[in-house]
Amino acid sequence: MLSLGEPMTLGQRLLVYWSWLWRQLLVGVPIWLVATVSGIVWTLSRLHAGYFPTAAKTLPLLVEVVAVLAATIPVSGYMARKAFVIHGFSAPMRLRFKDATTLGLEAMTWGLAGTLVTVLPAHSLRMWGHTTLALILNMVVGVLVSLFVVLPRLALRLRRLSRTEQ
Repeated sequence: MLSLGEPMTLGQRLLVYWSWLWRQLLVGVPIWLVATVSGIVWTLSRLHAGYFPTAAKTLPLLVEVVAVLAATIPVSGYMARKAFVIHGFSAPMRLRFKDATTLGLEAMTWGLAGTLVTVLPAHSLRMWGHTTLALILNMVVGVLVSLFVVLPRLALRLRRLSRTEQ
């Protein structure tokens, strides 16, 4: 589970991680930025018109978040494939939409499962007034989970997809 398929140094693994991370940020941040700005504009326009947010009136914002997440997942899969191909890992020549969605969903699921380990300690640190320490803990564990859990799972999935393509 922790292997990317061939023996790698930590530096090589960090290169793959960085290649994967900046591609995810390059695509994900603008999508979420547009969604956040449009949500703020919509909310302010509703407040200015005298409508106060209730659960039923904020339903369009929930729909927007779900739509943005649904749009981000397959794009995340395509970007992960690109990062692995650039570093010489086996991957299919092309990804179908279903495969890209599965790859993106797997990355998000393993990342979430791995970082849930730090929720309680980080929350406890924040309660005791150590917010900076909690942020550092979350960041370090997030990088470690990405390096040793998420990337190997994505490499395995891409290897399997490249075998079925042949």
